[in-house]
Amino acid sequence: MARQERPLEEGDSAVLRFAADLRELRRQAGQPTYRELARHAHYSPTVLSAAAAGRKLPTLAVTLAYVRACGGPVADWEQRWHELQEPEPADGAEPPYAGLAAFQPADAERFFGREAVTEDLRGKVARQRFTAVFGASGVGKSSVLRAGLVAGASDPASVVLFTPGPRPVEECAVRMSGLTGRSPAALAEELTADPAALHLWAREVVAEQDLLLVVDQFEEVFTLCRDPAERARFIEALLLAAQAETSRARVVVGVRADFYPHCARHAELARALRDGQLLIGPMSTDELRSAITRPAVRAGYTVEGGLLAEVIADATGQPGALPLVSHALLETWRRRRGCALTLSGYREAGGISRAIARTADAAYQELTPQRQRVARELFLRLTALGEGTEDTKRRAARAELGTGQDMTAVLEHLAQRRLLTVDAEFVEIAHEALIRGWPRLREWLDADREGLRTHRALTEAAQTWRSLDRDPSGLLRGTRLATAQAWAASSGFSLSAEEQALLDASTAAEDLERTGERRRVRRLRQLTAVLVILLLLVSISTVAAVSNAISTAQQRDHALAQQVLSQAAELRAVNPALALQLGIAAYRLDPSAASRSSVLGALATPYSTTLGGFSALVQTVVYDPKGHFLASAGDDSSVHLWDITDAHHPAELPALTGPHGAVMSLDWSGDGRTLVAGGHDGKLTLWDVSDPHHIGASSTVDSKLKAVFSVRFSPDGKQLATAGYQPDGDSLRLWEVTAPTRLSPRPELPKLGTVMYFVQFSPDGRTLASVDSQDLSGHEAIVLWELADPSSPRLIRRLTDGPDYTFSVAFSADSRELAVAEVNNSVRLWDISSRESPRPVGTLSGYANAVRSVQFVGSGRLLATGSDDSTVRLWDATDPDAPQALATLTGSGRTLAIAASKDGSTLAIAAHDRVVRLVDLNQFVEPVRTKGETYAIALSGDGRMLARVDRDAGIHLQDGNSVRQLTPLGLGPGAGGTAVGFGATGHLLAASFFAGDSQVVGLWDLDRGIGPVRITVPLDSTSISLSADSRVLAVGTSLFDLSDVEHPKQVAKVPAKQGLVSYVAFNPRTRALVVGSDRDTTLWDTSDLTAPRKTASLGVASGAGAYTVDGSTLAVAARDNSVRLWDLGSNTELAKLSGHSDVVLSLAFSGDGRQLATVGEDHTLRLWDLTDRRAPKEIATIAAHGDTIRAVAFTPDGHTVVTASADHTVRHWETDVDLAIAQQCRLVWPVMTQAQWEQYLPGLPYEPPCPEAA
Repeated sequence: MARQERPLEEGDSAVLRFAADLRELRRQAGQPTYRELARHAHYSPTVLSAAAAGRKLPTLAVTLAYVRACGGPVADWEQRWHELQEPEPADGAEPPYAGLAAFQPADAERFFGREAVTEDLRGKVARQRFTAVFGASGVGKSSVLRAGLVAGASDPASVVLFTPGPRPVEECAVRMSGLTGRSPAALAEELTADPAALHLWAREVVAEQDLLLVVDQFEEVFTLCRDPAERARFIEALLLAAQAETSRARVVVGVRADFYPHCARHAELARALRDGQLLIGPMSTDELRSAITRPAVRAGYTVEGGLLAEVIADATGQPGALPLVSHALLETWRRRRGCALTLSGYREAGGISRAIARTADAAYQELTPQRQRVARELFLRLTALGEGTEDTKRRAARAELGTGQDMTAVLEHLAQRRLLTVDAEFVEIAHEALIRGWPRLREWLDADREGLRTHRALTEAAQTWRSLDRDPSGLLRGTRLATAQAWAASSGFSLSAEEQALLDASTAAEDLERTGERRRVRRLRQLTAVLVILLLLVSISTVAAVSNAISTAQQRDHALAQQVLSQAAELRAVNPALALQLGIAAYRLDPSAASRSSVLGALATPYSTTLGGFSALVQTVVYDPKGHFLASAGDDSSVHLWDITDAHHPAELPALTGPHGAVMSLDWSGDGRTLVAGGHDGKLTLWDVSDPHHIGASSTVDSKLKAVFSVRFSPDGKQLATAGYQPDGDSLRLWEVTAPTRLSPRPELPKLGTVMYFVQFSPDGRTLASVDSQDLSGHEAIVLWELADPSSPRLIRRLTDGPDYTFSVAFSADSRELAVAEVNNSVRLWDISSRESPRPVGTLSGYANAVRSVQFVGSGRLLATGSDDSTVRLWDATDPDAPQALATLTGSGRTLAIAASKDGSTLAIAAHDRVVRLVDLNQFVEPVRTKGETYAIALSGDGRMLARVDRDAGIHLQDGNSVRQLTPLGLGPGAGGTAVGFGATGHLLAASFFAGDSQVVGLWDLDRGIGPVRITVPLDSTSISLSADSRVLAVGTSLFDLSDVEHPKQVAKVPAKQGLVSYVAFNPRTRALVVGSDRDTTLWDTSDLTAPRKTASLGVASGAGAYTVDGSTLAVAARDNSVRLWDLGSNTELAKLSGHSDVVLSLAFSGDGRQLATVGEDHTLRLWDLTDRRAPKEIATIAAHGDTIRAVAFTPDGHTVVTASADHTVRHWETDVDLAIAQQCRLVWPVMTQAQWEQYLPGLPYEPPCPEAA
């Protein structure tokens, strides 16, 4: 007979009530014995009995096990436990961990784990006078600078440490005033006038030791400083202080890694960075172990082994995990058991993924509703919205926040909870990890980002107005005022006194102007009545007034359109659909060159459709084999399904539930029947998704891992590989798939390491690649396994053996190459055609942070990579030894996962902003990728064939979708293509190459299959041209008779004595030839081939030229970067076209002669309207390529332009705005809402740019 349970003690404490309710739950379950409960709960009867004894609150894990065993509502009990559970009361002890705050110089004694980096930095600073420390947010840069470098300075008096803030020159002056003894105002004025002043101050104040000037959070000069001139002066001052010949300063700046491109845009700073930078990566396992255990041991505490292992597993390889670890350990310390920091305390705190959120939510919930509103607005004020980068913290002056009782109480409360850093002057968020890790704050930020941008613009305008002593010139006017008024009226956001004063004064000034306008109108009417006899004059005045009114409206529309275009550019990365529609709306409002350029260039990068509504970070995405469905999952424990049959109009399906804790990896079986998920709870969940609209059976399997990081099906679907964390090193496992939702474990593999990040099968199913963070020998390793016998995989080769972490790998479609994403800001390509002897080939570089994801797309020619620098980059890997960058997609926050559909048509991207983007790789302006630089292109008369010559002396002919290389001329190394042209009928093709000191031309008769016929002449030009009848070829100034194509005969040489000839071109209607050179441009009559006759000299040096189809007009590219138009009938200059910022290299007329396209060294394609050739107008400028554009051509349809660039691409561009808009409207979803319209185009009637998209 079961022993009677001891009655609860008398009393009404919360713990006793909790225990009584546990007993009641057990009674409702049929009063099972504790021995019976133990079989289901996996805890001993003694532990379960103690949980309901009422003597102390049981741990969360025991509570939930008890509840599950009794069939109770787990979520309700978990919430109740958290409401009851309180950290151990403070005993006055100093915590061993800093939490979210950075370590300060005074914290040096408890700063562990970064000793090696600190020594590297000290050595670098000792050797050179300028050093930039780069690293991801949360990697510990500030702590290394403060508790490492500054704390170790031999003379603290010669150290100046500060963050730049919105006024970096002023901040520098304030900090230096303490050393110089002069007023900050005087120093700021001096430094503004002369950036060299900082160098002189350093020489003035130092004695024996150089001045150590440390600028932490240097990215604030880009995020908070809005004055480009002040930013430039501050950077110049730092560089002069460090680089002057008599320098006595050593300058160190700490910069978030995703701001490297911002630094690189400053020429002098970029030069300083070449040798003066130190990259801080994520902590190694040993460094993490030191950072976790040594502060605790120093303070007299112990760390449980299970806690140490779990924290390391959670944090390893995550660049931004350090503040999360520190905060989670601080909360664990608060839940300590005596002197022990326990795993249960860590889990109760929420671990590194949820501790910050729980602390912040608890602090927020402790406030009254009124003070919660104050806290919400405070956090929004203290966040700087990212522009192509992650959101960052913003330091705000106390004066901006006000001194009300509620604000003061909220500041004290949040500072006590270590969420804010507060001093006498400024307030800021303790660490940017709070912005990333607190879902509530992310929701606030994402709810109205454009509204927050409007508010931030109002804040900055108020600060500017104050700096101008409230001069009327600083007031808001026009659309800026209207936008601010609309936002302030609708948002309910509390404005600061300064912001409200600016808004009131601006509104009053506008009202005064309107009153004055009404008075003027009234006086005008009175005057009209008095002067009725002067009706004719009044009529004239009325016409003028109407004209002025129209002009005013046009100016208003132009100003609003410019603002909308700017907003569209900001939104392009985060909300492409809205950005496209705003660009279209701006064009319709004001069809200017700028708005037309925006529309025509909008699809130069791939367009994406956004999938939103996620409540937490999305860690993994996967397509079904047919590309009709997408699954995503992450920190919210749910698996989301989408029907993407129409990728531009996705439909969300009911979410799948099952896993407990974050889901880190998903995979879809090759037959499409099974979806598997693995995550932090160590379980595998499988669903039958034969019909994703109607989910079938599901099952849960214990993975035998403490946490699952990666799951992958074999191509035939018969095996499943899992990788994760297992303390005994058995972190890689294989399973046999016996049914869609049933698994059977295969024999254990050799133990490699405690943490396995990633696993991947090759497409041919013969090889498995596994990625360890550290193997048992202490090194990172990528291992290739042979799967000839699935029941006994054979370890073939360790691919790498070094200190750098690898996040993921991807096999090419033919299984012959492997791409490896590495933490050292690169992707390495390996040739693994021989599995026994793999060899490294090309490297993909240029990233500002670690590369987390890599994926071959489609056939394997295209490679996609996702990085922590907030970019996804597309590469052409046709030549693995020399991969070529094709496009960079800038997102919102670091890229967490990417996946490609099997046909390569779409790419799914999950980023830190909790949005999944479906990038359409078909609909953007698809470039033709070339192996070498393309030097020239030509289109046949009917537009069917495109010929191009490359730097490698190859000539390629594209007909429709097929590309073939014509028989090469065998010119040997060092030769390169220079020019190409079709005859008028399209059957004759000529191409020019340089080889040594000769020019070699190849001729092909494409109809008769003749060629190449080779012509060699001395190198006096690199240009060729065929006459209109294809019977004469000009090779530079040499003329060849092609009556017999197989035996061309040189008949004459144009006696042009004008220096190096840049180009020659025949008139499309006559035998007239233009010869352009660095001295002059001349025209020649070659009707008599034996005696060419000069007919005109234009008197302008030119490097390129083109005729209209009718031969009446010539355009030449002058050496001053302009283009000149000449009327050949009268031999007079019609117009000069200016706009290019560098040399123009190629020109082309449309078939009707009404448009001209020009390209050159400035990487732009410019379109000109020549309807009136004496007054041409630039109608569009498109940033068409990432390098010099060497050639341009119009297709016969008249609205498509082809460009060829040194960036190894040939692109096609739509020049008809209406056709471009129609194409874009077929893509956009969702349609721009009325609320969005009113936000971006206030005061205009709602006219959605793409109504048909609804």
